[in-house]
Amino acid sequence: WELYYPPFEAAVDEGAGAFMCSYNKVNGTSACSNYDLLMRDLKLRMGFRGFVMSDWFATHSTALAQGLDVEMPGSSQFYTPEALVGSPDLVRESAKRVLATMYRFRLEERYQGCVPPNCRDAMLNNVKTSENLELARKVATSAVTLLKNSGILPLDNTKVKKIAVVGSAATAQSTDWSVLKGGGFQVGDVYSGGGSGHQSSTNVETAFHRIARRAEQAGITAINPSLEASQWKLSTLSDVDAFIVMTSAAAMEEYDRGDLKLDAEAAPLIGQAISTGKPVIVCLMLPGAVVMPW
Repeated sequence: WELYYPPFEAAVDEGAGAFMCSYNKVNGTSACSNYDLLMRDLKLRMGFRGFVMSDWFATHSTALAQGLDVEMPGSSQFYTPEALVGSPDLVRESAKRVLATMYRFRLEERYQGCVPPNCRDAMLNNVKTSENLELARKVATSAVTLLKNSGILPLDNTKVKKIAVVGSAATAQSTDWSVLKGGGFQVGDVYSGGGSGHQSSTNVETAFHRIARRAEQAGITAINPSLEASQWKLSTLSDVDAFIVMTSAAAMEEYDRGDLKLDAEAAPLIGQAISTGKPVIVCLMLPGAVVMPW
């Protein structure tokens, strides 16, 4: 309760209408069949009065009694009429939760939108507002975490006149939503993971451009050698006073990360930068935990 539950409890207190259970197991039991998570903690202890739906294809059993009200996308054998016919009271309770949420938010009065899978236009529609962009900027800024500083930061512009910003993440562009991987999932990028939740952006301001702008204000020149990762030769940049290495790790829906390593270019780049004897700043854009042996 002290570590993992507060965000979910806050959502309940603010009136969330629905929760989605995930694919993975929790303490050996599938999240969407987990009585302790969905019924005991969410519905009973937190007082959640809305409904619980599964992530797509995350249902592994008929789990009305465990707290799963809706199976999505509705194509398995677990929530068919035949599977539910013996549990009328549980069905009634789940239906009540779904309908109560719909009427509470007056969904029956709203435009119902597209019918999957014919939703491409809706998914590509630009619904951003200036308020949302400002909020996203604040969230992204507050998420930046300084793990270690050995006196390099902030850069002293009396000593540092030129910096090299290297690594593919420094100038990465957003992957278009239409770029698909095997299985029909959207390919991710350093800004947004892959899969159905991937978000594409048409106005990315890269890390390098933002760093270069800030460096210019401090009288520092920032460069980004335009080379393939395999061609980086940082030792040749003898006039550079400090290096900023920007790299990342990839994550995607339906696929587990094979290890906790950074992208393949990271270790060689960081090693090269350190070997120059110049100050090195490593900036990581991450979907989760990584190892940092350097």
